[in-house]
Amino acid sequence: MKTGRCTQCGKVKELAPDKGRPRGLSSWCRPCKRSYADAYRRSPKGRAIAAWSNIVRRAGNADGRHPAYTTVELRMTRQDFMAWAVPAYTEWINKNPDRVATVDRRENTRHYTVENLRIVSREENNLNRESARGANAPPGTAWCGGTCKRYLSVENFSKNRTEENGLQAVCKACFSVLRRNWRAKKKQEMLQNE
Repeated sequence: MKTGRCTQCGKVKELAPDKGRPRGLSSWCRPCKRSYADAYRRSPKGRAIAAWSNIVRRAGNADGRHPAYTTVELRMTRQDFMAWAVPAYTEWINKNPDRVATVDRRENTRHYTVENLRIVSREENNLNRESARGANAPPGTAWCGGTCKRYLSVENFSKNRTEENGLQAVCKACFSVLRRNWRAKKKQEMLQNE
């Protein structure tokens, strides 16, 4: 932990690490470096870089954590994506300064192409993602929206005619836990009201 005068704020503080510098230290203090990094991540270019990383991880289930994306291909270059994303993020952020922007596919059945992308709010994207998980489930499986958060065999779900796939949104084990917690909460409320 080396201290020194920060070239950004001018105060003597603990300097941030920087492996690319000869002494392994930045000329900025930790708070200045952190605030700069946070501001960069919130900028249109920073958001676009993060979005590209997420797309690369998801496409073809490259990281092994997105089985619904196994058949989804990446059909654009990073350069094409950045040329579209930076202006799109800039415009969206100017129109919606109080909301968080994310990249979403227009049609979940199509591949990652610039023509199939759009900028939406994080809330809208989360709703789309939950419905897409169920629609893109591998054959013989369904998505558990409970604590499991993964695809399970359809035998693990109770029937529910109101749902699109005819099954409960959560597996039997998660439903049991939810019901038990709900009953305990109601019992506690009744005891408090007496």
